[in-house]
Amino acid sequence: MQENNHVLFCPWRGDLLPALDAGRLLGCAGLAQEWTRPYGIIVEVAAKRCALLVDWLVGVQEIVVRPLDETLHDSRVLSGLTILGHGRVVPILDCGEVLRRASGRS
Repeated sequence: MQENNHVLFCPWRGDLLPALDAGRLLGCAGLAQEWTRPYGIIVEVAAKRCALLVDWLVGVQEIVVRPLDETLHDSRVLSGLTILGHGRVVPILDCGEVLRRASGRS
């Protein structure tokens, strides 16, 4: 990872992508200190990319997206929720908003 004027960039396939810490994006510190999260997820919308830094990866699975209820309706970062088989509720991020924040346009 490289930091340039307080913007973090992550090398990916010969390019440097702006990186955004998932904990800061969601307003929580998480387990790791800033910029030390061990994994990155590449987010792409309309040919623009960024790396979303996370504490861990669970896997890939098919889900049913449910709309946000009234308490989360005004969230700009969340686009919906899903409920996993064991009952855990998982938020779904709005990739466009993630990219806007990574590029400093939030």
